Amino acid sequence: MAGGLNKSFINNPTGFMASNFIHVPVGAGGGALMQGVSQFGLTTIGGGGCILGNFASNSYFAHPIHAFFLLANPNAYNTQVLPLNADVMFTNHLNGCQFLAYGPDRNNVTVEHNNWLNGPASNYTNRAAAIAGAGHGFFFQLRPGIEYNVMDGANVVGVRGPGGWQFYVRHDANANPGPVTGPH
Repeated sequence: MAGGLNKSFINNPTGFMASNFIHVPVGAGGGALMQGVSQFGLTTIGGGGCILGNFASNSYFAHPIHAFFLLANPNAYNTQVLPLNADVMFTNHLNGCQFLAYGPDRNNVTVEHNNWLNGPASNYTNRAAAIAGAGHGFFFQLRPGIEYNVMDGANVVGVRGPGGWQFYVRHDANANPGPVTGPH
């Protein structure tokens, strides 16, 4: 019952994340998601998991999730300002990637999903240090091997509320019931 999952997520994102892992299709075609604002829906895949899909291709969703999807671009910094017309943000699965969120405050946030498959680890360290040292009023980082276990992975979900963006991390995103940390 996809509408039920969507409504459960909309009503309580952190509670939903604590009991469900969210799988995001990757690669070209086959349900892979495009970066940007869209209507999304969640469909159960069993074992406490669900798959995030495009609402347009699954029009049976009763309660679409209007969200921004942040894609990972291989061997690049993927820097995006969170748009005003989305109140939820999803990332691709992180399994060695770096996630950064920063801005003058929680209402004006830039996010990054940095994925260096063929580059030195110093790419992550240097980027995080540059952003942390830039004097932003808000800064959050999720670094591979430091704030999350690379072998287990993680997903980040952002939710905009009255005080601005809050970020939640589902650890052990590879179908294990890992803890949810946040708000960050």
